[in-house]
Amino acid sequence: MAVNHRLLVERYEYNGQDVSNTFYATASAGYAGNLEPLVSNVAEDMGRVMEGVAAQAWSNAIWALAKHEEIKAGRLGQGVFVVLDRGVAAMGSLVRSGSANPQALANVLWALPKLGWKGDMSVVGVLASALAVQAANAKPQALANALWALSKLKWRVDTSVVGEQANGLVKKASSATPQVLANTLWALSELSWYDASTYSTLVSALQSKFEAQHWDRSTEQIAELISKQSEQQLGQWEAQDVANTLYSWAVLTAVGVAPASPGFTSMAQQLFSHAAGRGPSNVIDLHLSQLFLAHAVAMHVGLPGGGLSADQELLQACVKSREAQQLVLQMQVRRTASLEQELAAAMRHAGYDVNRAVVIGSELVQMQVQGVAVRAAVAGNYFLAPLGLLKGSIAVREVLASWVCKGSVVISEAEWPNLQGDPQRQQAFVAQRLQQASGKA
Repeated sequence: MAVNHRLLVERYEYNGQDVSNTFYATASAGYAGNLEPLVSNVAEDMGRVMEGVAAQAWSNAIWALAKHEEIKAGRLGQGVFVVLDRGVAAMGSLVRSGSANPQALANVLWALPKLGWKGDMSVVGVLASALAVQAANAKPQALANALWALSKLKWRVDTSVVGEQANGLVKKASSATPQVLANTLWALSELSWYDASTYSTLVSALQSKFEAQHWDRSTEQIAELISKQSEQQLGQWEAQDVANTLYSWAVLTAVGVAPASPGFTSMAQQLFSHAAGRGPSNVIDLHLSQLFLAHAVAMHVGLPGGGLSADQELLQACVKSREAQQLVLQMQVRRTASLEQELAAAMRHAGYDVNRAVVIGSELVQMQVQGVAVRAAVAGNYFLAPLGLLKGSIAVREVLASWVCKGSVVISEAEWPNLQGDPQRQQAFVAQRLQQASGKA
């Protein structure tokens, strides 16, 4: 690179900002050439070149060196440790004068374990404390990166510093990515730092991703983390967190989003066992209903331990809650929307017997036709059809309905308008959907 060449040749004409800019540019561009001469040059002339460099410039340079190391692009040589030691010491001094922003602090902390730094850990404490003070102004990714770095560096934990950083992230949890949330929970676990309310907020934020059938490596990470919680730690969970997490497991398992995952299975087993140990006394109806759905999925997929089978008292409470909910739903279904009435009429005219608002094995089936569960998906009430696009609880209900029947058909009102006024096409349409469902059974 041209800038690299100029810095090597005209060594007495460049300054610390030039060095920072060059390192940053080469890292951002994924430059894979030999940077060892440049790094060595800077290391040999640190006193002059890097004198008076601002915190942001130091941060950019250190981050860039770590990025080169992470992507294995651009050979750095041994001079990198001289630059790093001087840079960390300089950042410690600049932090004390209040001239480093949260992103700069987080970038330096993230870089240290990436570069295998083994220096003065007291400086790490200074950087971490400064970031904690500014946590309210830091981005979720920056805080997650800093906590990850502290765990990797085996930092002797200052609980107040970790707590401030974690709380700063909690306040922005809704805008954090699943990966950020999962990484944060992992780091807090590695740092042996636990706070029930903080943990609850982060898990709930992740559950919103689960509800939308989100699955990626972060989902696997959170499952692995939860499965490693001790019974004492789980004892600090609210009942709703246990129910919500098991319900999230049920959603992803029932709709087939989650791949075969030992961590995910282990998490469900541990939480079912813990829920069974708590009993029903402190669980409200909503969460009893969630636990019932989770138990139904566990029994269907053969989860070791049998869901809530170990606590018949809790299981019966869940069943009763579910039955009461089903009665309410059954009354609502009988006051059905016009779409359901039109579907029922079309199926009858096509020669099918239609049973409406039927409870089969504790599952409410809107309509049952030749053993197939049929549901009208009305906008504003349900989501999209077909079944693979349904979200959350409606998806679980439809999957459960398909398990107790020969199959499941969901017809949304988005599919129906083009058929209105044409009875023959309506009858052909519903017949085709019923045949398809029966064929898949």
